[in-house]
Order: sequence, then C-alpha cells, then structure tokens
Amino acid sequence: MAGLAAVEIDEILERLPPQLTLNVPDHVLALWFPREPADGVIDAPTLERARRYAQSCGCEFAHHQSIREGVFYRPMPRE
Repeated sequence: MAGLAAVEIDEILERLPPQLTLNVPDHVLALWFPREPADGVIDAPTLERARRYAQSCGCEFAHHQSIREGVFYRPMPRE
C-alpha cells in the first residue's frame, strides 16, 4: 500500500466489525495501490493488490465497477 496513512488504514481494517464496510472510490484505490487506471477503469493488478492487502488484514475485498468503488469488509463469523 502506498505511503499515505497506511498505518491508519491497517487499524481501521483490523477493527472493522462484520456489519460495516469501508467503501473506497476508484481514484483513492489508484492512490493506495498505484497504477494508473486505463480509461478510468481500475486494472486487474491493482485490484489484486487490494485483495491481497485486505487478506493481510483479515478482510475481504470486492470491486463494483458500476459505481467505481472498492469495498473492504470482514465476513460475518459462521456459527
């Protein structure tokens, strides 16, 4: 994850309850996981870096191209 506030984001994701999500617009994802979007579309390597980062914090990551936003979330525990 590129410089800016990585420690703060780590803390947010580590404390993220299963009921909440951290929604991140594409232009911010492009800053956090640098690689220029082609024609405004986030590329596969950037999304893969975001997924790996989420997993390193115990979270999941999904990207919704229709709203140009990435979502970090913690899965609900299975009972």
